[in-house]
Amino acid sequence: MKQINRKALCSVALLAVFGMTLVAQVPVVSKTAPAKAVEKTEKTEKEKKPEEKDTFFHIRNVELHPVVGPVLLGTDILVKNGKIEAIGQDLDIPDGAEVLDAKGLHAYPGLVSLNGDGILGGGSGKWQDRFDPHNIKALMAISNGITTVVSRLTAVKLTYGSVDDPVLGDDLYIGMFYSTESPTGKKKLRDDLGKVKKYL
Repeated sequence: MKQINRKALCSVALLAVFGMTLVAQVPVVSKTAPAKAVEKTEKTEKEKKPEEKDTFFHIRNVELHPVVGPVLLGTDILVKNGKIEAIGQDLDIPDGAEVLDAKGLHAYPGLVSLNGDGILGGGSGKWQDRFDPHNIKALMAISNGITTVVSRLTAVKLTYGSVDDPVLGDDLYIGMFYSTESPTGKKKLRDDLGKVKKYL
């Protein structure tokens, strides 16, 4: 196996551990292009491009903190093409895999920021329409292990350079808002709390 510098790949390791995926560029074909021309172009592209080989990244001897259960010492993580393939000890590591000796380092599942408006940026409307895939704050959050952000009642998946399905869930909580200067607002809050009491 090829041994590489630990410091040089520390950030890459973090991104791999926290489940980042690589985004491939897909060629765009005009809707008005003739079908035969499209087929010919696709065949030519396939002939030109050799079949891509799988890339493997092996993080070894890491101190792994699972969601539940005790800390796992001396754990290996195998990443295939940017996605975690296996976690454990004595994994079968393919030849040619890049290796990071993570002794003394810690790996965690993706962290969740429960008040992440500052990470996601401003704007209004649904997150599907206003998520910025090149937001520098989101990149900084990802590099520090935050993979999910909750903004008000919506959970958003942090990705960099991609807008594929950023929203993980809407209406996560029941929001009860009122103004101290509004008697009708206070009444609405009392009514909402009454509904909660009946539900429980």
